[in-house]
Amino acid sequence: MLVMTVVQTKKLLRKLSVIGYVTAEMREEFFKGCGFKEIRDWLESQGLNRHMMIQLESTEVAILTPKGLMMQIRRTDRNQLGFWGGVIEDGETPLQGAVRELLEEAGLTVEQTALKFVGIDNHEHKYANGDEALFHAYRYELRLNYVPEIKETDDDDTIGVFYLSHTVLSHQREWAISLLEESFS
Repeated sequence: MLVMTVVQTKKLLRKLSVIGYVTAEMREEFFKGCGFKEIRDWLESQGLNRHMMIQLESTEVAILTPKGLMMQIRRTDRNQLGFWGGVIEDGETPLQGAVRELLEEAGLTVEQTALKFVGIDNHEHKYANGDEALFHAYRYELRLNYVPEIKETDDDDTIGVFYLSHTVLSHQREWAISLLEESFS
């Protein structure tokens, strides 16, 4: 159960009224160690929208292989393609989070030095239940000289692997094309 002093509650409510969403800094200062359900329950207890946007620091890893860009097929309503990664855990650096996520989602054990930082991206996502998230994603690239055999993982979100070849990518969205152009130049 989340417990805040009256002063902390007022300070947080003031910040929320100005910014309009729960920032990563607010999560660190007021909700340290709390899960998303606890944060959403607290928002609701204060008469706020429980589905209010929450900023999440996350990682995304593009895995490039001789076969093409290896994407995960995520278990969603539409079985979306996505990069490998997820939310950074408390006390973790973005790089440590990327390494952990690759192990969890792809079963790949990689050294931190194998990942190349390529930038930061901010994007919003609305979940089927109405929850909203603003991802502050640290993007990395992992180049593999072989095509890894991805086995089933314990990650309930990943249901398969799909390779986007260089030819297919030329007909895909701009982000995929720009990623390959940056990666192979």
